[in-house]
Amino acid sequence: MIQDLRKNIQKERRLRWKVIQHHEDIIKDIKAEDLALTICNQEFLTGGVLKFENLLAKMVNLKNINLNLGSCFQITDTGIEKLCHALSKLIDLNRIELNLSGCTHITDTALARLGNSLGELIKLEHIDMNFWLCSQITDNGIDKLSRSFSKLLNLRSVKLNFNGCQKVSDTGLGKLSRYLSRLFNLNHISLDLSCKQITDQGLEQINKYFARLKCVNRLELNFSGCDKITDSGIEKLSNTFPRLTDLAYIDLNLWLCKEITNRGLEKLGNSIAKLKNLNSVTLKFKGPHIDDDGIQKLAYPFSNLHNLNQVKFDLSQCEKISNQGIMKVSHSLSKLDSLAHFEMNLWWTQVTATGIQDVIDLFNDRITKLQVHHQYQSALIRI
Repeated sequence: MIQDLRKNIQKERRLRWKVIQHHEDIIKDIKAEDLALTICNQEFLTGGVLKFENLLAKMVNLKNINLNLGSCFQITDTGIEKLCHALSKLIDLNRIELNLSGCTHITDTALARLGNSLGELIKLEHIDMNFWLCSQITDNGIDKLSRSFSKLLNLRSVKLNFNGCQKVSDTGLGKLSRYLSRLFNLNHISLDLSCKQITDQGLEQINKYFARLKCVNRLELNFSGCDKITDSGIEKLSNTFPRLTDLAYIDLNLWLCKEITNRGLEKLGNSIAKLKNLNSVTLKFKGPHIDDDGIQKLAYPFSNLHNLNQVKFDLSQCEKISNQGIMKVSHSLSKLDSLAHFEMNLWWTQVTATGIQDVIDLFNDRITKLQVHHQYQSALIRI
C-alpha cells in the first residue's frame, strides 16, 4: 500500500493534507512540487504547527502551495504568525495561494507577519491572497503587506481581494499601488477593492503609479459598491490605460458606483480604444445615470480595436437601457472582423425579447459565440 501511495504521489507531484498527515515517514522521499491544504483548526496552527513545519522542512522541492482557511472563525493573528514561520522556510516557493476570506479575527498584525515572511521568498512569481470580509484590516495592514512586494523582483502575478474590508481607504490603495509599481516584471494585476471608503483619490493613485508598469498585459479591477467614485475618478483611471501599451485583457467592475454618468463611460471608451493590443474587455456597470447614450459612447470607439476578440458587458439593473441602446452597441461591435465572442447581461433593463432577437439577427454568421442573459429570454448562440 505504501509503495502504491509513493508511486501515485510521485506521479502527480501534488500532495494534500489528508494524505501527508498520516504518512509523514514517506514525505522526505517524495519530490512533490505542489501542496494543497484546507485548514479550519486553530489548534493545528498553534499547538500542532511544529508538525506542520517539520513536514514542510522535508518537502525540499515544494514550489507551489495553496492554503485554504476560508471562513475559519477560530483563526487569529497568533495562528497566522505560526503559519508564517513555517512558510518563511520555503525558499524555493514559486507560487502561494492563501484564502483567509471570512477570517474576521485577523488584524493588521497578521498582514505584517505575512509581509515579513513573503519578503524572504525571493523566488516567488505568483501571489494570490483573499481577505474578503476581514473587517479589522486597515490601511496600515495593507501598507505592511505590500511593502514586502518591493523585494520580490521576480513577481509576475499579484491577485489581492480586500472586498468588504471597510476600514480600507484611498491611503491603503495608494500604498499598494506605489509598491506594485516597483515590480517591472509584473504582467498580471487583479485587485478587488470593493470598499466604501475608496474614492476618486484612490483611482488617481492608480493612475500615478501604474503607468510605470509597461509589462502588464492583464488588469482586473473591482470597485463595485464604491459609491463615492465619480466621473472624475473614471477619467483619472482611464488615463492609465493608454500608457499600458501591452495591455491585452481588461476586467473592470464598477457596479453600484452610482455617481458615474454617461460622461464617465465616454471617457472610458475613448481610453480603452487606444489599446491596439487589446484582446478581451469585460465591463460591469449599474447606476441611475447610465442610459442608451452612455453605452453607445462607451462602445463606439471599440470599432477601431482590430485585435479585439471578446467583449462582455454586464448592464444588469441599468433601468434606462433599452433596445435602442443595445442595438447601437451591437452595430459598433459588428464592424470588428476579429470579434468571436460577445456577451451581454441585460437582466432588469428595458430591453425586450424583440431587442434580443434583433441583436441575434445582426450577428448571424459574424461571430462564433453570442451570449445574452435576460429575465425573460436568455440565449447562447454558437454560429
